[in-house]
Amino acid sequence: MSWPQTNSAKGGLMRSAGISVAAKMIAMRSKLSPSELNVVESLLSEYPMAGLETISTLARMSKVSEPTVTRLVAKLGFDGYADFKASLRAEVAERLATPVDVHSHHDDKFGGFSDHLNRIVTELSRTYDSIDPSDLDRATDMLTDPLCRPYLVGGRFSSLLARNMGRSLQLYRRDVTVVGEEPSDRLAHSLDLDANVVCVAFDFRRYQRDTVEFGSRVKRKGGALIVFTDPYLSPLSAEADVVLCASIAGSAQMNSMLPALALSESLLSMVAQRFGEDGQIRLKEYGGMTDTFAPTTI
Repeated sequence: MSWPQTNSAKGGLMRSAGISVAAKMIAMRSKLSPSELNVVESLLSEYPMAGLETISTLARMSKVSEPTVTRLVAKLGFDGYADFKASLRAEVAERLATPVDVHSHHDDKFGGFSDHLNRIVTELSRTYDSIDPSDLDRATDMLTDPLCRPYLVGGRFSSLLARNMGRSLQLYRRDVTVVGEEPSDRLAHSLDLDANVVCVAFDFRRYQRDTVEFGSRVKRKGGALIVFTDPYLSPLSAEADVVLCASIAGSAQMNSMLPALALSESLLSMVAQRFGEDGQIRLKEYGGMTDTFAPTTI
C-alpha cells in the first residue's frame, strides 16, 4: 500500500490528500511489530493530543523505547518526530475549522461537473486504498454472527447511511435495529443494550455527542462496535473493534458522504454473500410480501 509523503513546508501533501496520521496507522497495523502497535494504541487512545507530547513521554506512555517510536514514525512516512508532530498540529487546526472557515478558504475556481466527478473518483480510490481488507472481513464476521443483534446509528447527516445499511441488513437477517435521531429513541434503545449487540456507528467531523455516547454505552455493556468515520477519527475510534475510515473531501464547499456510502455498501455485499442460501430464502420471502404491505397508490 502506498501513501503520499508528508511535506510540511508545503502544508502537507498528506492533508491535501485527506489522509490523516490516524488513518495511516490503522491501515498499517498488520505490518507493525507488537511494540510499534503499543505506540499506535497510545496515540489512538488520546488522538491527536498524545502525539503532541515529547518523544520520551510518548515512549513512556507506550512502555517502549524511544527508538521504537522513531521506527514507527519512519514507517508512517515522516522525516522525523518533529515532522510527525507538525502534521498532527495541522490536523488539530483542520479539526477546529468551522464550515464558515472551510468556505472562506476554499478555492473559488470550480470547473463544474467534470471536476466534481474527478474529485469523487479520486477520493473513492484513496478511501479503498487506505482500507485493510482484514478489517472488512472482521466486520463481516461480526454482522453475520447469528447470535448478535446489529444496531445502526448515525448523526445529523450520517443517519442516512445508518438507515440505508440497516434497512438493507434487514433483508438478510433478523434482529436488526435502526436507531433514530430523536433523543427519546436513543434513550429507549440504550436500555436494551447487552453483550450480544454489534453497533455500527457512523460518526463524521464534526462529531456528534449523542452518537458517541450511544457507541460508548454499547462497549460498557460488553457489546462490539464498528465505526465508520473520517480520516481524523471519531472519538469512538479509540473504543471500536473495527474502524473503517472514508474520505469526506468533496467539491466546492461541501463534504461528501459518497466514499462512506460506497464503503458501507462493500461491507453489505460481503455480508449478503456470507449469508448465502439462507439470505436468499429470506430475501425471496420479503419480495413475496411486498405487494401485501405496499401502501395503496392511486
